[in-house]
Amino acid sequence: MNKTDYIQEAHRQLSNTAFYTKLDSDPTQEYKKELNKIVKELPPHIQEQILTNTPTEPRPGTFYLLPKIHKPGNPGRPIISGIGTITVGVSGYMDSVLKPYAISAPSYVRDTTDFLRKIQSLNNLPNNTILATMDVESLYTNIPHNDGLQAIRNTISDKTTADLATKLCQFVLTHNNFKFGDDLFLQISGTAMGTRMAPQYANIFMADLEQRFLNSYPLKPLLYLRYIDDIFIIWTHGQQTLDTFHQKFNDFHPTINLTMNQSMQEIHFWTLL
Repeated sequence: MNKTDYIQEAHRQLSNTAFYTKLDSDPTQEYKKELNKIVKELPPHIQEQILTNTPTEPRPGTFYLLPKIHKPGNPGRPIISGIGTITVGVSGYMDSVLKPYAISAPSYVRDTTDFLRKIQSLNNLPNNTILATMDVESLYTNIPHNDGLQAIRNTISDKTTADLATKLCQFVLTHNNFKFGDDLFLQISGTAMGTRMAPQYANIFMADLEQRFLNSYPLKPLLYLRYIDDIFIIWTHGQQTLDTFHQKFNDFHPTINLTMNQSMQEIHFWTLL
């Protein structure tokens, strides 16, 4: 992607008013005042963890694109660097709070080794077995704030912890201001890829969503695993029912869309094969 195409793609994405709004001025100092009020109400040990990693002179994040070379048209994956921002300390703390809940999901895959360990015991699969992968399109930006925060409440059983987690996550989600060139923006939907808590937040949202869907659906995959937005399924109920499963899963949430690939012999899942 050359410089001209890069800038055009960035402006194309940033013009989507469902996700971003352009700002006339930098709100960082106002956000700093809001954070100070929130932090004062927290226990001292949490205050220390957040403030130690929060810059004294915060600045807007930096927007950039990572080209998706494997996607048609070579679209860019939007990244907003959290380094030096007002949310960096809160997001780092929430990453540590959310991680134990994220990795406890039945579908959770940590890495390649973990994936291989979980499938190595599967032997003598039926002849009609279908291997399928599903990819959630633009997961991070398509998590509505209310739904993501509700997923945290559904996941964390202790009310005090859940209340604190949703309050701090909400601050990160709603104070993600950034620059591209000379222009200032605010992300108004989803979470930014580039903030520390984003993978755990997305994992919790997807775990909550998939469990509610799987519990409501009469046919179950023989195996269902997920690495953030990449899903691997072993299906033994036939082609037609798999297509219906995919359709119903797509219909389950208004902003979550899944593309599917399948094979009777081999499948490419994430970066594993």
